Amino acid sequence: MTSIKISNHLSTTSTPINNTFIDYFMPPANGEFVKVYLYLLRTALCGLSPTISDMADALNNTESDVTRALKYWEKQGLLILHFNAVKDVEFIELLPIREPDKTPAPVVNIAPVVNMPPKKPNYSIKEIANAFTSPEMEHLSYEAEVLLGQQISPENLQTLYYIYDQLNFSVDLISYLIEYCVTIGKKSFQYIEKVAISWHEQGIKNRGQAKSATENFNKLNSSIKKALGLVTWGEEAGRFAKLWTEEYQMDSDLIIEACNRAYKRTSGENSLSYTAAILKNWHEQGIKDLNSLKKADSDFKEKSQKIYTKNTKNIKTTSFHNFEQGEDIDYDAILPKVATTLRPGNKI
Repeated sequence: MTSIKISNHLSTTSTPINNTFIDYFMPPANGEFVKVYLYLLRTALCGLSPTISDMADALNNTESDVTRALKYWEKQGLLILHFNAVKDVEFIELLPIREPDKTPAPVVNIAPVVNMPPKKPNYSIKEIANAFTSPEMEHLSYEAEVLLGQQISPENLQTLYYIYDQLNFSVDLISYLIEYCVTIGKKSFQYIEKVAISWHEQGIKNRGQAKSATENFNKLNSSIKKALGLVTWGEEAGRFAKLWTEEYQMDSDLIIEACNRAYKRTSGENSLSYTAAILKNWHEQGIKDLNSLKKADSDFKEKSQKIYTKNTKNIKTTSFHNFEQGEDIDYDAILPKVATTLRPGNKI
């Protein structure tokens, strides 16, 4: 993964927090975004060049969260992002924090770049009771009990109301959310809440958008299962698929290409883990689609041919050396040795 250079326009060797930042930029910002900015200050003043992965590990965030934060601060005018040819951030320019006008008003109601989910409030029993007195909410709780085949506990009613109240889901969208989770065999409210948060982050606002997203994801899952020769689609496979699509943001055709290569290499044994190793390798190279993969394969083959030619130019050709240079080179064999042990819970 690309190491990111950070230029520093600040004049001190300490890690200063400008009062203007605290007074005007910090209050409306998401807390995770603030963490990323403070980490940038720290690394810039120490002359470090972290990768997106380094920042994610240090802050206990995903790489997507870090990228979102960087784009947020760029929009606020506190930094400039510079990208390389494969659209990875390779240079961050920290700018002086602009001074407010003489009679400033604190920055408020700034819309976030992404739909970061709000935390679940600790609703009182009275709040929940009042919320479910309306006909549509009363019908929603009844429908949830029918679909899930269980009585809805007060704690689960809080989850339903959180999705409605804080994630701004319509009753119809919540109804489809529960239907979808039931169809894939997931009936726990913990799982339902996770899916709701994922949809919120994706900007899904109605049944049509949710249906389209789930159909596309299920189609990809089916294609992965077929390509790898998997008998069942387990939770591990689902977590990997989500990693590749949401965090790596890879094209579905690229994912299937990795599956095909992994299956060919392993004959189906540990093919899922091997696919994960391939895609991790491609992700670190900034490969997102088949076009960028084609270029990377071409560059690797050219480099390998040059090394081969250099190492064999003094070898006299005999019957034992009569073969074409570069033929049958397995470019995917050069991968991290974690293919057989890689799991979604590990550092990907």
